[in-house]
Amino acid sequence: MKYVRIIETVAQEVITTDPATIFHPGVAAMFTEYEDSVDVGVGYTLEDGTWSAPPEPEVETEVETDPV
Repeated sequence: MKYVRIIETVAQEVITTDPATIFHPGVAAMFTEYEDSVDVGVGYTLEDGTWSAPPEPEVETEVETDPV
């Protein structure tokens, strides 16, 4: 099993230890249990029961200039 803490549809934490064994009950209650087969990671978004990975970050390329 994995446990996901979700804020406003975004996964904030993903752990494999039962949160009730490592967190205060108020914090442990913020986690939702999922099967290991569910593909979810930090930053994923939950919409209509389906997790979506965040978009890949854009990579800026440097433009080389000839020294004058």
